Amino acid sequence: MQQQWSAVDNYLIKALIPGDPVLDRVLENNHRAALQSLEALGECPAFDLIFIDADKPNNPHYLRWALRYSRPGTLIIGDNVVRDGEVVNPQSADERVQGVRQFIEMMGAEPRLTATALQTVGTKGWDGFTLAWVNA
Repeated sequence: MQQQWSAVDNYLIKALIPGDPVLDRVLENNHRAALQSLEALGECPAFDLIFIDADKPNNPHYLRWALRYSRPGTLIIGDNVVRDGEVVNPQSADERVQGVRQFIEMMGAEPRLTATALQTVGTKGWDGFTLAWVNA
């Protein structure tokens, strides 16, 4: 089922944005695990917006890739980072929580970023996202 939706997504995206070689490479590789897709992307122009919403233990790796594919002015969004409040629990053994904690710590330590986190409450419970602006 996932592959079927991926094919529909690819069709719609190509119809809306035809003839973009970078987008074509992204869509070619979107059936792979996220880190493999990034490795296969190769050299490309910087993105204006990067949205990170994949397996949380690898968020620190995704941030490194996001910085590689960013430029001053790029906005990096990290989704699902509050984890029902567990992100503030230093004793949490959940690898998703640990990945998000490291991701947020990396954002705070990265001099090229100005970042914040926002908490949201909805039908899925307590969650949130990060916004990081690439300064340099």
